[in-house]
Formats: sequence, C-alpha cells, structure tokens
Amino acid sequence: MTVRLPPWLVCFVAGLFLSLATAGSLNAADDAADRPFTLVVMDPLSKPLSCDCVKGYAQRDYAVLGKKLEAIVGKPVKVVWHQSLAEALKETDGAADLVVGKHSVVVSDGKSTGLGLQPVTQLTGKDGGTTQHGLIVVRSADPAQDVPSLAGYDFLFGPDEAEEKSGAAMKLLEKSNITFNPEAKRFGACSEAATAMLEMPKDKKVAAVISSYAEPLLKGCGSIREGELRVVGMTEKIPFVTAFLNKKLPAKLMEEIQIGLLTFGAEPSFRDSLETLLGFVPWVEKQASMPSRKVSRADVDAPAVVGAWPQFRGPSRDGLVDWLPDQLPDPSQRVWSQSLPSGGVGGIAVDQGIVIVSGRDAVDQSDMFIALSLESGKPLWQQSYPAPAALDYGNSPRATPLIDGDVVYMFGATGVLTAVGLMDGEVRWQADLAERFSEEVPTWGFCSSPLVIEDTLYVQLGKRTPLVAIKTDTGETRWSGPGRPAGYSSLMSTQVQGRSVLIGTDQVGYFLRSADNGRYLWLGKRAIPGDFVVPAPIVSERQLFFTGENNGIECFSWSDQGQPPGKSAAATNDSLIPDSHTPVLVGDQLLVAYEGLWSLSSADGLKSNWSVAGGSISAYASIIASSSRALVTTEQGEVLLFDVATGKQLDSLVLDEDAPQILSHPAVAGNQLIVRIGDRVDCYGL
Repeated sequence: MTVRLPPWLVCFVAGLFLSLATAGSLNAADDAADRPFTLVVMDPLSKPLSCDCVKGYAQRDYAVLGKKLEAIVGKPVKVVWHQSLAEALKETDGAADLVVGKHSVVVSDGKSTGLGLQPVTQLTGKDGGTTQHGLIVVRSADPAQDVPSLAGYDFLFGPDEAEEKSGAAMKLLEKSNITFNPEAKRFGACSEAATAMLEMPKDKKVAAVISSYAEPLLKGCGSIREGELRVVGMTEKIPFVTAFLNKKLPAKLMEEIQIGLLTFGAEPSFRDSLETLLGFVPWVEKQASMPSRKVSRADVDAPAVVGAWPQFRGPSRDGLVDWLPDQLPDPSQRVWSQSLPSGGVGGIAVDQGIVIVSGRDAVDQSDMFIALSLESGKPLWQQSYPAPAALDYGNSPRATPLIDGDVVYMFGATGVLTAVGLMDGEVRWQADLAERFSEEVPTWGFCSSPLVIEDTLYVQLGKRTPLVAIKTDTGETRWSGPGRPAGYSSLMSTQVQGRSVLIGTDQVGYFLRSADNGRYLWLGKRAIPGDFVVPAPIVSERQLFFTGENNGIECFSWSDQGQPPGKSAAATNDSLIPDSHTPVLVGDQLLVAYEGLWSLSSADGLKSNWSVAGGSISAYASIIASSSRALVTTEQGEVLLFDVATGKQLDSLVLDEDAPQILSHPAVAGNQLIVRIGDRVDCYGL
C-alpha cells in the first residue's frame, strides 16, 4: 500500500531537513573558522620522521612551510607529523587541510579514512626530481646479478600502500617471469627488510625491496654497513612527495594555497629548509621519467641575450671570444648568484639563454645537470641519474656539457652519456659507455668533453676502447676504435684535404684519427712518459701544440699540403709544465698559465714574449682571450684581466675571498661572465 502525504506536509518536512542541514553546515563552518589551519606532514624525509644521520639529507623543516601558509590562510597553522594519516587525525580531531607525504601512502590512507584529498603540487628533491623508485637488493656476496637471476628467491616486500616497495616491485618481477608470494610477510620500514635479510642464513635465496630515498639513510644510520647490500633491480619511477588539499576547503582558498606553494620556492632560504632544488612544482597525473618542467622563451628571455659558450672551451673549443672589456665589474655588480646542491669541477656551457652546470646530489650518489636562466639565474630544469663513485677530486662530472642546437649532451665521470632537450631537460637517450665497452672507471673518472661533427658525437674513453663515435639521434655506436689507451684529455678536430680529422692525446703520445672510421692517420710519442694527459691539443692552420707536466709544450708543424706532421716536434719549451691547464693561442702568441702568465711566440720556436709573476696564478688557471685581452680565472677565486700585447695587468676581480679551489672552467657569453665557485654559480656583466 502506498501512502501519499499532503503537499503541505511534504513542504514542511523538506523545509525542516533543509534548515537542519543548513544549521549543521553553518556550525561546521564556524568550527573550521575557529580552529587553526592543519598541515599534516607524512614526508619520510622530514625532520621528525627521520634522523640526522646523513648531513644535509632527510631534515626537511616543514615548520617553515607552516609559517608561510599563515599569511595565506589568515590564521595560525598547526603542523603535525605522522607516518599514518589515521594517527594524525586523532591528534587533530579529524582535521587535515593540507597533507604532504609520499604519494601512494597518502592516497591509500585518504581512502581508508574517508578524507577527500586532491593532489595539487609535488616537492622536488635536491636533484630537482619529483619521483622515486624501488630497489631490489641482495647481500653483496649473493650470486644474483640482475632481476632475471632471482628465480626461486623469497622477497621481502613493503606494505601495499608503499607502491615502490610492493606493486611496482611485483610488476618488475613479473616482466622477467619471476614468481613470488604476494601473501608473504611485509616489512614496514626499509631498515627492517634489509636487516631481516642480512640476518637470514647465508645460503638462503632472498632479496629485499627498499625505497631509493632510503638507501643513504640505511648506510648513514648504521642499519647496514657499507658494501653489505647490492642493487640488482630498479622499478619504474613513481610519484614521491605530493601535496594534497582537502576538497572541502573553499575553492578560492584552495587556489590561493596552490599558488603559494608554487611560489615559495623562489626564496633560497625556503629551498634550503625543505632540501629542494625548485620547491613545489605543479602536480601532473602522468609522471615523466625525469623532471619535465617546460621552459618557455619567457623563462629564458632569449631575445635579450646574445653570445654563447656552447661547449668545452667555447664556441670553437679554443678559449677565444670576439670581445673582452677594458676593465672588470665591481663585486657589487654581480647580476645573479644561484646556489647548487654540490660543488663540481666540470665546465659551464651556455647557449640560447640557458646555462648548463653539473654536480652531484646531496648524498653524492647521483650525477646531476642543472639548467639555469642566463638572464636571472633561476633554475629551469634538472636531470639526474644514479652514479655511485669514489674518485679523487670528488665524483662530479669532469666533462663540459655540449649544446648542439636543441640538444644537450652530458658525460659523467662514471661513463654515462645522456642527450636531453635543451628547453625541457627531457631525455632523448642515455648510454652507459663504461658498461657498453667494458671499461673500468679511471682513477680520476672519464673526463673527455663530447665533440660533435655533423651527426656523430665523439668521446675519448679508456684502455680497451680509447675512442668511440656515437650517433647523435639514437645514442647507438657508429664505430669504436681500439688503439693506444686514452688519458683524461678532450678531442679537437680539423679538416685535412676536405675530411674531418680528430686530434687528441693518449697515454703514449699524440694522434690524428679519421672521423669517418677511427683509422689512425698519424701517431706521435712523448719523449718522457708519465704525463697525466689532461690538457687538450691546440690546433692552427699550420701547427699543433701539446702540453704536459713532463714534456712541457711541444709544437708540431703541418706540411704545405696539409699532410700529417713529422715524428719530431718542430719546437719545444720545457720550462712551462702545467699538468691540467690548456693554453690559448691568440694569433701567434701562445698564452700559458704556469706559476704566472706567459706569452710564447708560436712563430719563433716558443720563445717568451713576456711573462707576469705568479701571484694567484699557480699550476692551473682558465684563460679566455680575445685578440687584445686575456681573462684569467685562478684557483684562488680571482679574475685577472691582461693586455695581450704587453702582458700588463689591467684589472682584477675577487670572486670570493674564501673561495674553495676553482677547477671548473668559466664561460663568457656575450657580455656575461659565468663562473662556478664551489656550490654556487655567479654571473657578472662585463
């Protein structure tokens, strides 16, 4: 039987419910207005949720973010730290306006608690990335070398909500047809899984899954000792630290908070407090393999920028520019300064208004390359990849990046060669040359700055394969040349009878090789062996110059027909013996930095034209010269300006009175001097 209510009663009941609902929502609004804004921090790298066992890592201070938010929300901000959202809600009486934490964990906890959360931004790490991945590790003595060799192993996974330690790891195993027990015991913390595996019998076939961000903490906190674990597999990259807003917040307030999060990173102090390179960046549903912030011409201000320094030692790889000033700027006239996560020794490249610098991440486990705006110094994108090493002079890349059109080629000290887009930093291809050619990393790492001729990239490598030619579009090997072992020098090139020729030095002497196929065209041998083989060759139309700490400076002459030189040097100067500095040829003057600045006559047997006493110019310095001026950057952080004709010092600029040793070659792009000083880059207008 159907009961029909009178129309007046229906209206009365509807009105009663509406009034009750309105009263409830008003009371809720009053409650929200009365209570503080609540920030829940679930970031595993935040100060209360981690330990200070690794200096400068996992100590993110979210109290600083709370203070910044107060200006936006107009009331106090309560910050609480918990690994579980459910536990945090107990402390906040169910309130959570902004939640910042590991993406997969917050999503899972949000569903289980019924809290409606919307991802809005991601926090970049010190390497600029927004992703993480899971690592499948075994004991160092375990025979397994890769994922396919894990057949029959037990796996210590993390909880389901930790995607990198569960779902992503299982997907990786499934791709290699490795069976596993999805119902096996789970381990909440990476340290628990690693410790449990190490405590099992040595003959037990077992692997653990840990988070990539936790690896430095495990070693730093003593949960494991150096060398106890070995990585055999890596999952795909997934989102890491994400900021979520409560969907019940007013739309206008949500927008204001999101804008605030995206702009806080402009302040260096904020970036330092949250251990981030770029601060928060917009949330994107589909994660790129690397940071993919698109750079627009508005970011770069390219129309206002002239000049380029696109590769090792400048546009022509010879240290020469068209113009240098008659005096240097005052230190107070610095255009901008940008801090970096680490120091570095690799040179600087500049083109199309973008500055490329190299270094390492905060825990010295990954290479990193950062793009900065030449106009303002602000970070544009960052590229990084794991590259563990233990080298003299640190582990940062030695090679200067090469900008060729819209692509940047970057070569790390461990042998990883990467091609990325200049404007967006997105990977075109990546190749581990050390692995490809079975080369051991040399004592001082791979140092050869890449050279491009048409569609081929050339790099000097090691003992087994001293010279390789790589296809610029795919990263595939075009040819690889056996021969005398490579040193630490970079290549030059020239034309001989219309064909491209590579000029280089190796552990025995000097060579010319065909760029087409690597065939040797000429070989020279040093009289005294044992040079470090760091300085690059210098080439002119009629002469070749080679430099070393045992043999000094040697000059070889070309024949009138452009044929290779003879076996003996036409001239030598064994008084100047720099071990790592490459001289600069200006007309018929060879400028050499060695316990002072020297001008040698290339036309008169390398005799001295003039010299300037040592001062701050010791065994190493970087020289950039025009036809009339020479700009010398010393190890001690001083820039000196000289008249090329007379050797008279015209001016000086102290970059930093407490500067660490400067071994990174600076760049001059138009009227801008860009120089690296330890863990920062400074730009001066000339």
